[in-house]
Amino acid sequence: MAAILKGLAINKGLLGYWPLGNKGTVKGNVAVDLSGRRNNGTLVGSPPLVNGITGQALSLNGSSQFVNFGAPLSLTGPPLVTISAWINPPSLVFSGGPIIFGYNKSNGVAWGLALSFLNSNNVEFVSYNSGWYSAYTSTSSLTVGAWNLVAGTYDGVNLRIFVNGVYKASAALPSIDYTLPNNVLVGSYQAS
Repeated sequence: MAAILKGLAINKGLLGYWPLGNKGTVKGNVAVDLSGRRNNGTLVGSPPLVNGITGQALSLNGSSQFVNFGAPLSLTGPPLVTISAWINPPSLVFSGGPIIFGYNKSNGVAWGLALSFLNSNNVEFVSYNSGWYSAYTSTSSLTVGAWNLVAGTYDGVNLRIFVNGVYKASAALPSIDYTLPNNVLVGSYQAS
């Protein structure tokens, strides 16, 4: 069933769509994918449901409570990528807070949206391709205790970071192969 916004299906063309808490999208320890591609995830560490923007949302602590989507082939695709998430930060000071992270141990490719991953107190869209690349902006772009939309894009040339729909920064990135399966996690860098 597609989510509808003013008559438009918002899951059309998506590789994954996880509201993570609203309208039956968390069933037991399963995060249900509404993109139609069945990229369901497994909740790890029993993350609690809290008040979200509309309805409920998962509260992930950045280490022991996260969602593991494994490495499904259907999460691979062309090297053009957009990743977005709603976050509600408790403060503007972070010591490494993963939002969405993907990695492939066989070829070393990694990418993700994070808080203070390579640069302290920044919202970042990062990628590893024989070295780290990062588009980042200060966490002062975020509002503490409120829901903020963070997004990272890669157009085949540049990484870009957006906060609440506003472009903040970019960084050049050589070509990268997103076509191999990546372990995709929400709220953690690596499943242990």
